[in-house]
Amino acid sequence: MKGALVLVMAVGGIVLLGCGGEHGLRTLSRSDVVGIPPGNAIGSLFAGRYMVTRAWKGLCRCRVSSCSTITFNVGSGTTTLMQTDGTMQFQAADPGSIPCIGEMDSDGSFVCSQVQDDGVVLSYSLSTGHIALANGQPASMVSVAENTAVLPGFDCDFQIGVEATYLGP
Repeated sequence: MKGALVLVMAVGGIVLLGCGGEHGLRTLSRSDVVGIPPGNAIGSLFAGRYMVTRAWKGLCRCRVSSCSTITFNVGSGTTTLMQTDGTMQFQAADPGSIPCIGEMDSDGSFVCSQVQDDGVVLSYSLSTGHIALANGQPASMVSVAENTAVLPGFDCDFQIGVEATYLGP
């Protein structure tokens, strides 16, 4: 299961054990995560490497299994943001991770998604976040990911939050 859930958090190296609560969660479908249109950003101002400095668990609801079984281990905790105008892609340092692909707006807001559907694992992730600037350069990022993962013996919806610091180009 660990390898199957790597995709849901391409922006950091975190370990998540347990969740609580059910309110505010939704079960994602393919239509929630596919076809994100480009944003309004111009250029590549937000592109570069980011280091995860904090991660936290959010809400969780399982239909099969338990939220306490959710474990993430996605490598070094760095991610690279590639940006071309209003399109962007986060790629974690872990070579097996699935990129988070989506849109970037000129104010630093972004939405990106990840999809895995290989006949064994069905997983959708939708991340929304913001990159703050300091002196005209990226400084920090905050993001929350909504996730739905279904695999043998596991069917859960859960949230993960991440803060990261810009490391440079």
